[in-house]
Amino acid sequence: MANELWRLDAVELAGLIRDGRVSAREAMTAHLERLDAVNPQINAVVPPMLHEQALAEADLADRARQAGDAVG
Repeated sequence: MANELWRLDAVELAGLIRDGRVSAREAMTAHLERLDAVNPQINAVVPPMLHEQALAEADLADRARQAGDAVG
């Protein structure tokens, strides 16, 4: 399922993350892998160095959720 997370809409994905069935990092990784797969053909996103920042933000969201904090 993780490799298909990029197909979900935002509401579905947020629900999976909120319920703890999927981590924010798993969701971000799925989206980044899809971006890496299609971007060479469409050249829509330029700075790939943002991957690490995006994953760091996902880790922060996962820690907040595990602590019981509400995440968007």
